[in-house]
Amino acid sequence: MRNAYILTVDKNSERAIFSSNLLNKIGFNVILFEAIKDSNPMVSHRKSMYAIYERIILEEKNKYCYVFEDDINTSLNINLDYIINYEELNEDIYYLGFCYNRGRFLKQNIEINGHTMFKIRGGIKGLHSLCLSKEGASKLKKLYDDNKNELHMDVLLQKYTKKNPLFVVRKDVVSPCNNTHYGIFYQDRHKFTSLLEKFY
Repeated sequence: MRNAYILTVDKNSERAIFSSNLLNKIGFNVILFEAIKDSNPMVSHRKSMYAIYERIILEEKNKYCYVFEDDINTSLNINLDYIINYEELNEDIYYLGFCYNRGRFLKQNIEINGHTMFKIRGGIKGLHSLCLSKEGASKLKKLYDDNKNELHMDVLLQKYTKKNPLFVVRKDVVSPCNNTHYGIFYQDRHKFTSLLEKFY
């Protein structure tokens, strides 16, 4: 069993219920984390992600856990064992999906589940699906601590990848909603609108 934290503004919303059911079906133990309220949604997002990372550092029992936003979907028929296979990468942080924006894909000499692995350097957005170890959560927490004036947390992680490229799970899978979304999880813009997009 692996824990999947879902950040949501309302645990009873359609989007939270949909994402929770999706991850439960895959085999995750779902933990709905209601966002810390703030008049600025970006501040709320930052504070909430920070709190999730703190909780992982203090409470997580497994080596790896997963952090999602509540607008996710997948176009693949996958289960938890399939996803856990990627933990053999032994990386502290990696993407299960992201929004691509002219970053550089770096082909790796690794195959998992029959697919070649890639890392991404820069040119990415989104925090909708990450795998983290406790050490990875600590790295993200420090990244936030060292950059207190940056509200866009995915921008910080993008900058981080320029020096520390991160793996993406299934770079070959493109979202049916948006051809700039790569990975096994995507933000389902057919079902759910972005709550943060207008603040970018």
